[in-house]
Amino acid sequence: AIALTVALSGSLSSLSGLQASSSEQQSALSLAGAEACVDEALVRLVWDEAYAGGSFSMGEAACQIGVSGLGSTRTIQATRTGAAFVRKIEAGVSLGSSGLTITQWGENTD
Repeated sequence: AIALTVALSGSLSSLSGLQASSSEQQSALSLAGAEACVDEALVRLVWDEAYAGGSFSMGEAACQIGVSGLGSTRTIQATRTGAAFVRKIEAGVSLGSSGLTITQWGENTD
């Protein structure tokens, strides 16, 4: 009985570790998805400096992009919403005749 209890305890501990690992993996994928949302906004800003944002699907997730600012300075706020995680990235961008320069990039945790 003791051996069975130890074996079950070890199995449950392994299962708990797998669940945590899966959660961490989904969180990392969600962050990568939010970064892809910002990348999409960057491409659209290069094509059209008046781009103000929008939303689109990314597989089973959704991406919401907002672009604010005037002149050569813009702020991109991208939110990627999936089944279990919401990740947000904010990027500062400077538009110029030689192209686009990223001035700030970071995860928004609020």
